[in-house]
Amino acid sequence: MSFDGILVHALTAELNSALLDTRLVKIQEPSNDELLLTFKSRNGEARLLLSASASLPFFCLTESRKESPMEAPAFLMLLRKHLSNARFVRAEQPGLERVLFLYFEHLDEMGDLKTVRLVSEVMGKYSNLILVSEDGTILDAIRRVSPLMSSVRSVLPGKPYFIPETQGKTDPFEESREDFTRRLDPERTALQNIVDHYQGMSNASVSEWLLGHGIHPDELPDPERLWDAFSELCETIREERFSPLLVRKNEKPEAFSVLPFHSYTPEDGYLTEGFPSASSLVDFWYRDRNRTDVLKEDRRELLKAVKNAEKREAKKLEIHKKQLADSENAKTDRLYGELLTAFAYMLPQGEPEVTCLNFYDENRPLTIPVDPDLSIQDNAQRYFARYQKAKRTREAALVQKEEAETKLAYLESVALSIGFAKDAKDLREIRRELQEEGLLRPDGNAGSKKKPAKKTVSAPYRFRTSDGFTVLVGRNNTQNDEITFRIAKKQDIFFHVKKAPGSHVVLLTEGMKVPDRSYEEAARLAAHFSSKASDDRAEVDYVLQKEVRKPNGAKPGFVVYYTNYSMVVPTDIRGIESEQ
Repeated sequence: MSFDGILVHALTAELNSALLDTRLVKIQEPSNDELLLTFKSRNGEARLLLSASASLPFFCLTESRKESPMEAPAFLMLLRKHLSNARFVRAEQPGLERVLFLYFEHLDEMGDLKTVRLVSEVMGKYSNLILVSEDGTILDAIRRVSPLMSSVRSVLPGKPYFIPETQGKTDPFEESREDFTRRLDPERTALQNIVDHYQGMSNASVSEWLLGHGIHPDELPDPERLWDAFSELCETIREERFSPLLVRKNEKPEAFSVLPFHSYTPEDGYLTEGFPSASSLVDFWYRDRNRTDVLKEDRRELLKAVKNAEKREAKKLEIHKKQLADSENAKTDRLYGELLTAFAYMLPQGEPEVTCLNFYDENRPLTIPVDPDLSIQDNAQRYFARYQKAKRTREAALVQKEEAETKLAYLESVALSIGFAKDAKDLREIRRELQEEGLLRPDGNAGSKKKPAKKTVSAPYRFRTSDGFTVLVGRNNTQNDEITFRIAKKQDIFFHVKKAPGSHVVLLTEGMKVPDRSYEEAARLAAHFSSKASDDRAEVDYVLQKEVRKPNGAKPGFVVYYTNYSMVVPTDIRGIESEQ
């Protein structure tokens, strides 16, 4: 079901009850479109999660805790300035809009008591979290909207706050029977007559309600019956007679609502489960979906940055290859220059071409184009100059070609790491790596002089071989460097898929002799966590850690080794125990 005005109404009522006599003691911004507010009172603690995600916007009370980024974003700093230890006043919903007003009282710099509003707009891709001053001026928003982005409303500091007009829809609580009847369009369905005219009414909620009153959503309206159903719906919402319900099929959640269901029947395999509150229902429904969606969105953004960089490097590589191909003609220019110099004394002047005996090719005659306005010696010098220029171009192109190939191999390894990422922490490390490499803009305000946050590295994958040895697998290039050069000892064994992007894999020997079976299992892990994972088998190099080197200035995850053994192993890792 959708996050509509009816659900917002139920949640608003819960917030007024749960947050009564509380103070806002902690404000977090776990992601760039999410806030987590912690309230405290004599009766305990409550947390409110507000999401302005374009794909899954919502808000609810939650038991969940979330990690904060190492550096506080600008909007979070503003919220802390105005709302830290502020007293919660009330939650309010204007009409039946998908909008929540949270009112707070706090003391300003002069010690005067001020009231500010934190606004949560749950409007699909237009969702936002906005801080509004006492006089209705926007202080800032988690997502700023300029006039170029929207002709309807700018969301910028200093602009007046207002709710965009919802396509001329009416507040259902203010509707009279006469106006309802007057608005009815006899050629439109019962569902359309309600959803298209009134705020906060979603297709899913209204359809279920109409079915419960014996009205099929697609039938033409009967004014009397439709008014009775509509007025009873408004009364139910106004009096907060909600029943938070979840529908499952084959143990998989299918739908949720704070109103009764009528189309999901046990005969069709659906089971209904009640929840103690609307917040607990929303928290359950959105928790996994939100995490999955955020991961998908972050993964998509990072992959897009990598793919764009790959396109740029591939284009550069083609240019350098063409330069190298063109420079092959430089040998001819040098030959022409040498022959013209050798035979200058006997060649005619003022001709467009001359013929020489090529002493490099059994004295066969060779015709050379020349500029008739230049002397033979000057023509020779012109060919030598072209040769030297082509030679310099070739030398530079060779270096640039190697750099482009190295960059492409690095980008392929990053794309592989993005695919391996299991959670937001993994993706944050990859994002930081891309920012450090200049492939993504840094977080926060441009030009900020604030010191960069201390770099932290999350834990790699850990596996245990059948013989009891621990094997570490890097999730990304940062971890690859960490396990290879900071965790591994000289006598530990380094594994890597041969001549292809892949994770660094280190078998920790602890000074003991390693059986062949453990070598084979560690090699399988290296094959599995690589670009060869889709193949049945792959060749894997292995070498003592002390033989692995990282060249000066090399990109994260790039290493070299010159002596190694290899084995061909399956890429399947079933049967290898994970210590996660």
